[in-house]
Amino acid sequence: MRFVDLPHVHAYYTSLARIPMPADAANLHVQGRDAVHEGLQLLWQATAPTERINAQVLPLRYGSTHDFEAAVSKLPASSLARAVWEQSTLSAERDTIPLPEREQRLLDAAREALYERSGGMPDVKIVHAGVMRYAWRGEEFTRGRAWWGEDGMRVVAVALDAPAEQVALQILHEETHPVTDAAVRAHFAGVSQRTDGQGEGGAMHAALEEMVVAVDEAILCARAPQLLPAFERWRAQFGM
Repeated sequence: MRFVDLPHVHAYYTSLARIPMPADAANLHVQGRDAVHEGLQLLWQATAPTERINAQVLPLRYGSTHDFEAAVSKLPASSLARAVWEQSTLSAERDTIPLPEREQRLLDAAREALYERSGGMPDVKIVHAGVMRYAWRGEEFTRGRAWWGEDGMRVVAVALDAPAEQVALQILHEETHPVTDAAVRAHFAGVSQRTDGQGEGGAMHAALEEMVVAVDEAILCARAPQLLPAFERWRAQFGM
């Protein structure tokens, strides 16, 4: 597990958070914290669900700002991802924030269980995106985004300055998806996923998340029970 600094990831998601996405599981916007960009909001509303999902993970595919900018420049001028990036502001590189020893040890134990039938834990890049930190009922959490980088490694973006237990749980959540998603997607063959809860695509998204939660609960019970109280608080906000 590597903790890396990718400035374009932080900048992109900070811009994406300027779009309120009511009742959408992909929402990063926090009312009162993030300024609303009305132009981006209108573009998001006019964008198809599949393109919205692609826009949520696009920056994770590229290992440098230069490569990401080159890719975005080839997108249509009307694309959501390009518009989000054009409204982004890069900041100076910052030190990464690795997990404390306790949480890293518990996460490693959970990851070992997740991958024990596939020949060992793959390497993964963890990227800081501070805008993913949010509060619910007085407690801090982090959202997460994950995708495959051009080098084939899994890239996970979280707010590394959120509480360490919640960071560890979100990383586990994002790593579990590739292990469990295929079986769920096979059940919804021919259905396009959507995060707004509508139609079969919304049902598929809910099923994908429910499967991950069930698997992670079993793993934590067996290998990292110290994280269960934090896990129960995390899942309560989603009614799971």
